[in-house]
Amino acid sequence: MKNIKVYSRSREGDIWDKMKLFIPEQIECGRVWGYDSWRGALYYLLDILNSDADYVVNVDIDCFIYDWSIVNLMIERLEQSTMVFAGMPDNFENSPHRFGNYNQTNPFFNVFKVKECRQIVNQLPMDELNSFDKEPFEKLFEKLFENGRLDLIGETHPDGISTVLANAMIHTWYSRDHNHKDRINERFEEAKALWMLNTNK
Repeated sequence: MKNIKVYSRSREGDIWDKMKLFIPEQIECGRVWGYDSWRGALYYLLDILNSDADYVVNVDIDCFIYDWSIVNLMIERLEQSTMVFAGMPDNFENSPHRFGNYNQTNPFFNVFKVKECRQIVNQLPMDELNSFDKEPFEKLFEKLFENGRLDLIGETHPDGISTVLANAMIHTWYSRDHNHKDRINERFEEAKALWMLNTNK
């Protein structure tokens, strides 16, 4: 049986509880502290790739997964292929406020084959990992992409900001901005309703 663990960079307790509601009870969910800085996004990813899990699911606290069965399908696809991770290309086509390129990956949701990803990372000097143009995790995702990414397609929610990813989750963005609190709560309630339909709760 595959050992799957979920990790999330933690900040506000209220929204953490909302995100965690959607994680199956049998899956360990780790709340990781101490990586709140902008550059900390890279070190957080390197940290969770040291997990003893077979597969790590990285989830932002404002990403609400209403259909976990699709996450299981992602893991099965990775298991049956040479691809080492899953994620959304960090570009305008997937989200109107992202301006990366297709080769880059956004870290609001990823599934990592831990052993394979760690082997790749261990071959990279830290000074190379720390070099970037726009985002601190660029070199990490660039190297992982070279070894095979399962592409996840995003669509913009009718609210004009949130991203619906792989017909399985809603990522709201801007969780640190209290001006978006009402919109985030609305997307949470929407995801909760879909989750209840999918799980017959």
